[in-house]
Amino acid sequence: MNIRWLCGFIEGEGSFAIKAAESPSSIIGYYIQPRFSIGLSRDDIGVMYKIKDYLENKLGLSVGFLDRVKQGKTDSCRIYLYKWRDIDILIDNLLPFMKTKKKKKVLVMKEAIDYYKKFSTHPTKGKQIWTKERFFQMMEYVEKLQSLRSESRPRKYSIKFFRDLWNK
Repeated sequence: MNIRWLCGFIEGEGSFAIKAAESPSSIIGYYIQPRFSIGLSRDDIGVMYKIKDYLENKLGLSVGFLDRVKQGKTDSCRIYLYKWRDIDILIDNLLPFMKTKKKKKVLVMKEAIDYYKKFSTHPTKGKQIWTKERFFQMMEYVEKLQSLRSESRPRKYSIKFFRDLWNK
């Protein structure tokens, strides 16, 4: 396996997203989390282990791995990345080889990561500092990514949801 093969595979089977979620420990009660995932049939678990090995050992990423996921009648397996740093490294390795329409989505994801890196840690506490202004900016990236999806479905947490919530 090499980065060119992985890039082609991810262009066909990978998914990049950013989501908002509740967080009692956050000052504003919510946080933003990036996600990269690949899902395949359980029959292809050998390929998933090879991808996981490459991501961990060649790129140094922290890979979350679900051995088995039941979706209706289909058994599948998934690989996840949830850390901003790991997704940033993956994107930096993939971008030179990307050729499909997924590249647009990955470029938006990269913009969001670069924005996140500007304020990602508090100088003394080492924690993310989510202000409402930063949160709304990041939600712009969430909605940009949503607009590039072929099957866009309504999300619970949208810019409108947070404007309504915080402008009461």
